Amino acid sequence: MAGNLTQSPQSVSLPRRRKGPDLWVRAIQWVAGVAWSLFIAFLLFLGLAKPEGQTFFDKYYNIQRSGRWNTNLLDLCFYLLVGTFLICLAGLIINSRRCRRKTDRYNRSLVVIGLLSLLGIIGFLVLG
Repeated sequence: MAGNLTQSPQSVSLPRRRKGPDLWVRAIQWVAGVAWSLFIAFLLFLGLAKPEGQTFFDKYYNIQRSGRWNTNLLDLCFYLLVGTFLICLAGLIINSRRCRRKTDRYNRSLVVIGLLSLLGIIGFLVLG
């Protein structure tokens, strides 16, 4: 009986009231999914925008290929990166409002894709 009276407040476990992911946690997961989808679309359009390489048959038949990037698709790629970064930023703001307990963590996926898109935006501005 004396052992129960000497317990410190830190050792008392409180009942868990969270029963699973709530609306905000699910929203953060959806935001991360949308951000990754936009980033994958960026990679696909970047692959379509690059100039075609010269093949053996092009050399053999003396066919000249344009060595220019498709600027319309590059503009689209830049806008996709900006959209991805803004969505990640919004998701991280929601995530920061949600992290109140020790066990709450930031969504690593949002951090990674946000940094990748920021580096891409900087690369476009420096090279472009």
